[in-house]
Amino acid sequence: MAVLPLRHFSPLEFRCKCGCGAGMEKMDADLLQMLDEARDLAGIPFPLSSAYRCPKHNRAVGGVPTSAHTRGYAVDIRCVDSHSRFVILQALLEAGFRRIELAPTWIHPGHGYRQARSGVARRT
Repeated sequence: MAVLPLRHFSPLEFRCKCGCGAGMEKMDADLLQMLDEARDLAGIPFPLSSAYRCPKHNRAVGGVPTSAHTRGYAVDIRCVDSHSRFVILQALLEAGFRRIELAPTWIHPGHGYRQARSGVARRT
């Protein structure tokens, strides 16, 4: 894990919401580069509603024990309108993301690990 210079995001955006101080340094470097590239391609802001989560905070918000957020392999981008959702999704795909979850109020791109049906995280 590394802290990279990013054009479109500040380190504060990746901090755990519990206030423990952990954040960008726990994020996967490839995910950060792909996310920055996607933001550049989209040309619109990517407001992060969740990025790194320490295990304690992940439990507090009801996250699964093997959450990609706890390993720095996923973020949630706040998105509530169809046009932005389309633009963000298209940019994420162009930047190389292949694991994307869509929800009514956010988009969850992930990279690096996938969760098998058994709940065991495996490198992809």
